[in-house]
Amino acid sequence: LSEPEQTILYWLAIKREWTTVSTLVADIVPTLTRITLLESLESLTWRALIEQQSGQYTLQPVLMEYVTDRLIQQLTTELLSLDIVLFRQYALLKTTVLNYIGESQRRIVLAPLAKRIQASFHNPQALQQHFQNLLQQLRDRPSTFFSYGAGNLINLALQLQLDLTGYDFSYCKIRNSNYISSRHSK
Repeated sequence: LSEPEQTILYWLAIKREWTTVSTLVADIVPTLTRITLLESLESLTWRALIEQQSGQYTLQPVLMEYVTDRLIQQLTTELLSLDIVLFRQYALLKTTVLNYIGESQRRIVLAPLAKRIQASFHNPQALQQHFQNLLQQLRDRPSTFFSYGAGNLINLALQLQLDLTGYDFSYCKIRNSNYISSRHSK
């Protein structure tokens, strides 16, 4: 698959519901031209990798499961190697979705990712230090586009029940960190 096609598949797997072209245009970073997006959607539809209905798109259930698992595997590799690319490009939790979709994203995307990351560290201090290193990566290598990285890091840290005291998120633009408000409003 081309890079735009892979991007679309990952976003549809994260969204977990029927999605419009305009929503994909707004979410995809770095941005794709509308023509590239439409051509990629047409190609994916023609190959029966996605479903189209009334101008909206979604993944077939078995493909959604596969793409989600692949995304989690790639994110795990990135996070452990401190080479975060996809982690900046995709919102693991969306703030503009219905509650049941957000919970689904948390359960199907964020929780398995957190579990894999946690399994790679034998003590909480090493995990905490690794997250400080990830934050430093976000601060040292500013993205050329408006990134989801800081919001994802907050959501993942809170999923892992890490204490964020002392984390310096200055100069980080936080996008899609709805985990904080949903946890603290209960």
